[in-house]
Amino acid sequence: MAGARALSVVQVVPELDSGGVERGTLEVAGALVDAGHRSLVISGGGRMVADLEAAGSEHLNWAIGRKSPLTWRFVPRLRRLLAQRRVDIL
Repeated sequence: MAGARALSVVQVVPELDSGGVERGTLEVAGALVDAGHRSLVISGGGRMVADLEAAGSEHLNWAIGRKSPLTWRFVPRLRRLLAQRRVDIL
């Protein structure tokens, strides 16, 4: 990435167990890391987390996949994370 600034990108998915969205998340994360960017994935965990981290991404285990109004409690936490980590793309 000569001359370009590295980006900090966060992906949020319910979990990383299996399926097309999850595989796509890992592919995007890997491409970001390969291009010299910082990749962070927030999910409720799952069996694909080890592959994600092995490819150079960071994972935060938040129980965000629940279909409940309580999920809104993550909004202040997410706002702090975005500011602290200087996230460019969510």
